[in-house]
Amino acid sequence: MTYKKPFNSNKDQQPKKTTSSVAKKTAPLEQISYNVAHAIPGRIRFRIPRLVKDAEYANKLKQVIESDTRITNVRVNPTAASIIVSYQPGMI
Repeated sequence: MTYKKPFNSNKDQQPKKTTSSVAKKTAPLEQISYNVAHAIPGRIRFRIPRLVKDAEYANKLKQVIESDTRITNVRVNPTAASIIVSYQPGMI
């Protein structure tokens, strides 16, 4: 004979705690391939292969970089898979 616990419908019971966390629900960070193609004081060029095939990523990256007040200009060249960042040399 098996014993089953009777169902209790009390509303004042504590809800079950779950072990999932926010960290488990978020996507893992993606590794972005890049390298510094050229740098002089006040300007740096990054090669980012993803820029060739992902225009949305290129636009978002440009917006994020431009949000830094120390940056004076940002140019994206998707054909060359590069982004050029001009900045104030004494600030960075």
